[in-house]
Amino acid sequence: MTINADISPPHHWIKLTDVLDPAGAMGEIFCDEEAARGKEDALLKAYKGGDASSMKRQDGSYEPLFVRRAEFTFPVFNATFTRAVIFIHTGEKRWFHAADGKISKSPADMAGWVEIYHKRKGKWFLRAREGLYIT
Repeated sequence: MTINADISPPHHWIKLTDVLDPAGAMGEIFCDEEAARGKEDALLKAYKGGDASSMKRQDGSYEPLFVRRAEFTFPVFNATFTRAVIFIHTGEKRWFHAADGKISKSPADMAGWVEIYHKRKGKWFLRAREGLYIT
């Protein structure tokens, strides 16, 4: 399948939660960039401070700390609203306790792809997934 489209939407003032959770019933599962950074900082502080006892293995070493984040665009529709394309970007950061006791950070892993949906009989179906990049 060939994708002939500019899938970078212009800046918009609508938030994802305005569309998916307008009543705010699921607020704890959504966060903006600032909130995500705050959660990451708190996790890293606990990990560095040794407060991550749940991450401690029986041998005294620590599990790595993984922080994942996914971002989605709003769909781009065709003229008849029967096809839609969504761009998805995910990133993962990792920290680990080195043998010398210091905290080390691995390079971030990122991936991006588009998902193409087709509407049939009032329902949306995933038609294709096209990878764009991965590190």
